Amino acid sequence: MAVTPLSISELDTTGVLEAMAAFNADGHTILNTGREWVRIDNGSAGERTFTIATPETRGGADLAVADEVVTIAAGAAKVIGGWLPLSLYNDSDNLVTITVDAEASVTIQGFRLP
Repeated sequence: MAVTPLSISELDTTGVLEAMAAFNADGHTILNTGREWVRIDNGSAGERTFTIATPETRGGADLAVADEVVTIAAGAAKVIGGWLPLSLYNDSDNLVTITVDAEASVTIQGFRLP
């Protein structure tokens, strides 16, 4: 299975219905304009580790920037994004890639401010 684009719900004054989707085993991409974020729910019995890729390199030696690692406890949820610097997290297609160590019982939903 390949990394899949995450559907984004755009917020408005009437609200947005919760529409959590199963986390793809190979991860998701999300278009990052600086107005997007994701909610990730870990419904599993164990902690899950998520990796947000940082394709940027810095310095004359093209030093790789370490990927962002986020952990979510069993039964917990986190909201991630909204502040992800474009130059650090976006790939050449302006996409951010998020992966997880084990996708069972993990759900995700993307949001965008208008």
